[in-house]
Amino acid sequence: MGRVVTRFPPEPSGYLHIGHAKAVLLNWEVSRRFNGRFLLRFDDTNPSKEKAEFEESILRDLKLLGVTPDSCSHTSDYFAYYIQVCTRIIEEGKAYCDKTPQEKVFFPICNIKLVKKHILNTICLLCVIMSEQRLHKQTNEYRVQPIAENLRLWKEMQEGTPEGQQCIVRMKMDMTSDNGTLRDPTMFRVNVDVPHHRTGFVHFFFLLLLTMRNCEQQQQHVIQINIDHQIDKLTDANSKPIQHTILLVRYRQEFTRTELSKRKLSALIDQGKVKGWNDPRLPTIQGIMRRGLQLEALREFVRDQAMTQRNNKQEWDKLWTYNKKILDPIAGRYYCVSAENKVLVEITNIKENTGVSVQLHPQNPSRGTKVLHVAKEVFIEQFDADLVRKDLDKGKKQFILMSVGVVSIDEIVFSPSHPDHIEKLRVTHLPEEKNFKDKLKVTWVVNSENMVWVKLVELDYLFTADGEPVDQTWFETLAIAEPSISLLSRGDVIQFMKRGFFIVDKPYLGRREDPGVLIFVPDGKAKAMSALSEATNKVEISTK
Repeated sequence: MGRVVTRFPPEPSGYLHIGHAKAVLLNWEVSRRFNGRFLLRFDDTNPSKEKAEFEESILRDLKLLGVTPDSCSHTSDYFAYYIQVCTRIIEEGKAYCDKTPQEKVFFPICNIKLVKKHILNTICLLCVIMSEQRLHKQTNEYRVQPIAENLRLWKEMQEGTPEGQQCIVRMKMDMTSDNGTLRDPTMFRVNVDVPHHRTGFVHFFFLLLLTMRNCEQQQQHVIQINIDHQIDKLTDANSKPIQHTILLVRYRQEFTRTELSKRKLSALIDQGKVKGWNDPRLPTIQGIMRRGLQLEALREFVRDQAMTQRNNKQEWDKLWTYNKKILDPIAGRYYCVSAENKVLVEITNIKENTGVSVQLHPQNPSRGTKVLHVAKEVFIEQFDADLVRKDLDKGKKQFILMSVGVVSIDEIVFSPSHPDHIEKLRVTHLPEEKNFKDKLKVTWVVNSENMVWVKLVELDYLFTADGEPVDQTWFETLAIAEPSISLLSRGDVIQFMKRGFFIVDKPYLGRREDPGVLIFVPDGKAKAMSALSEATNKVEISTK
């Protein structure tokens, strides 16, 4: 067997999303496994949607995925060649220029297809009359007009004249076929209204010419979603010089409570529902990686799905479960406390601020150490203080300050204005006590001038299970974190004990009025991705 050549042909009309990631990684891994080549070809045939900005973002996305194409090209590089090919096909009587009268109102074919599922799914805007003819397997007078007239109209199309703009070029195939794709599919149409971002003008082409490009680039294997187009039939029926390409069908990857349509994602951005293509609530590659998804987790997920033989709609928890398996052994453990719900703890037998070296990860010494500051005064969560009180009511006077040890409760001070609200705990450290069994574990931060202020961001789904938009999806909690958090950089992933995994979106720069920002990374244990927790331990996280 020769070298395997695969390709990824994105339209530069938006950022890549997780569905594209599956296509990229499958094609990339197949080409690498068989010592082949992976080609990137920008399908830049729709200037009304495309921008150079999106080409640049796609290249960044491929870099994020760890993919380096063996070559990069644009479909627009071959427009002149495709025009020559179309001329030859018309001369051979295998194509014709259709000038079916177009109604004043045009409908995007993607919308028409919802009603008439057998209509050709193409990027062109086709008139209702022509769609009706396809639907009912009807030919028209233009199909049998002389070759000379077709060539004349084809020339008008190339010059962009008013008459040429009324025409499209269609392949002569089988208008009686049960497969609507084969009912004289569209090859070219004219667009003179929107300049192409590379060539300044464009004549759109369709499926057959894409198939030709695949073969000219010696693409032996095409891995794509299951769509109605039958590339092998188009090739065999109309262009003998074209080599045969093996079509490997993968089925569409979808996720619940989100959108993978670039058009709909763009609408969310335009409406201000999200803050851009890299918003962590979006399923774009940059969005989900900004939210903390690790590349290896995405690769494992794609390998697991691979060439599944059905269209499936995945819950997000499976992907985030892969992610947790990667993060759990390596994410450093840190402490933080809600700034609004903090309770002061006075440790009576600690007189001064001391720094102790502790492992970043208790089970993984290779992750190194951090300096943990312990002082006479620390803060704990109100939620934990209430649990301490409940234990005390049961006769349990001791609890564990994590990384410090066992402490014994001396006094609970309540707020004068709110008798049920704990204002302060006074405790004594018991360094000799080594019995940790059945004792409450409590996280804390030191009360000092070096406290780090951070915003903890939790995100909810953009849509309900029924597809309705969710109004509030971004939640922030101001928190105080231990001083060593200030050493983290953007993109670092940590675990705040009893809260969960977080990725640094904006490092803390030493100013309380400009807190750092950390985004919650789902762990796959809950159906909701990360709804705002009413209690700090709502998400079950190991306290090892």
